Amino acid sequence: DYDGLRVDPCIPRSWDGFKATRVFRGATYHIVVRNPDGVSKGVGRLTVDGREVEGDLIPLARAGSECRVTITLGAPVP
Repeated sequence: DYDGLRVDPCIPRSWDGFKATRVFRGATYHIVVRNPDGVSKGVGRLTVDGREVEGDLIPLARAGSECRVTITLGAPVP
């Protein structure tokens, strides 16, 4: 998206999760996807550099920077 990197992982229910690195607009995003409840999709919780972010949009980071992203699959936490 224009304002950041939208995420919506979809994996087999049997996977515990995965890790990925993504370069987007010059910033590097180190992404960890966790699947503690054995679901296949749905962003239940999203944190960027330790701060919780609502929804599924990772805010755009400055070019040359690195971000640590953790996505926990499941139903969104109210």
